[in-house]
Amino acid sequence: MNQPQEPKSINLLDLLLSLVKQKWFIIRTVFFVTLIALVVSLLWPPTYKSDSIVMPVKASGPSLGGLAGLAGNLMPLSFSGESINTEALSIILNSRTVRERIIEEFDLMEVYGHTVIEQTLRTLDNNTRINLVREGGFGFNPITAIQLSVVDREPERAQAMTAFYISFLDSVVTRLNDANTFERFQVIEKRYHQNLRELEEAELRFKAFQQEHGIIDIERQSSVLVQSMAGIAAQIMELDIEINLMRTRVEPGNPELNNMIRARAELERALQDLNTRGDREISESARFLPGFADVPDLALQYMRLYRDVVIQGKIYETIFPQYVQQQMLVESPRRNIQIIDVAHLPTYKDGPKRAFIVIGGFFFSLFISLFIVLFRGYYQGLEKHNREDYERMTQIKEELFRFRK
Repeated sequence: MNQPQEPKSINLLDLLLSLVKQKWFIIRTVFFVTLIALVVSLLWPPTYKSDSIVMPVKASGPSLGGLAGLAGNLMPLSFSGESINTEALSIILNSRTVRERIIEEFDLMEVYGHTVIEQTLRTLDNNTRINLVREGGFGFNPITAIQLSVVDREPERAQAMTAFYISFLDSVVTRLNDANTFERFQVIEKRYHQNLRELEEAELRFKAFQQEHGIIDIERQSSVLVQSMAGIAAQIMELDIEINLMRTRVEPGNPELNNMIRARAELERALQDLNTRGDREISESARFLPGFADVPDLALQYMRLYRDVVIQGKIYETIFPQYVQQQMLVESPRRNIQIIDVAHLPTYKDGPKRAFIVIGGFFFSLFISLFIVLFRGYYQGLEKHNREDYERMTQIKEELFRFRK
């Protein structure tokens, strides 16, 4: 009996022979597809890109001169208004409000040939590029500037759209910054007028007391006592803050924490001592005011009225520079964004990239033609050397191109 003949494998030389035989098919395919790609690139309408770079103006308030020194020894004050940062600028540029204003201003629904606003928004997003420029270095770096680019078929419209983006962004940022500044001014103004009323009332009460009982010359003595008590009270407040902060970081028996608690207790005893005993003599003929427990009612009322005047005066020294600074911010015009590069009129097309289209068409046609030729050679080789696989491939081909059930 004759043994069944084993199917032969497809030889690589057979495939190369198929390529040589079909060389003119490959050449014609590559030539015509590349020619079509060239024609398409030449007929494709050119597009132009206009760029602009912006960055927010760093927050800096107007100079107050000597006014800032009035409150410099009382508390750290910030004399700069909050402004929109760069991240917020990018959010504003990507907002639907800005994009719809662009569409309305330039009638982009008709320009892009859409009847639905969502399609126009998507086309506008594809034609608008917002690049965030960050500081150099490793890790997450803050945004320093924003580069905005608009692509359009008409260079004048690309420039106008970019300029409109920046102009509208400036108006929005100005409105938000002015609203924030005015809101802060209203809060400070309200507290400033309240302080003026309280200061005036304290001064009138003090004046009425002196007119009713006569001027009592105890300011020199009482001022020393009041300042001493105020200094000790301030130190106690600072120790309370440090003790509370340290309790969140150390154990209850920490030596440093215990020392701070003992120091606070000593200051508390010193304050009570001043409150009850008074101070020592400063000379043989003059003594400080005795402690509050021993002061006559008249002197006690005097010191309380004097204390109210001093406290309201200190508050006035603190809030008045802030009031003046915020008033200057509200009244003075200022820049909100800084334009590094203004929107320019593009003179050179941004697209299409004709060389890329032609090269892409060339390699695509070369790949497709080679694939077709190699597949044909492989299919023909199966018919000669592997009948079983050939029948399977024929069945697959018939099933692929069978459109009827």
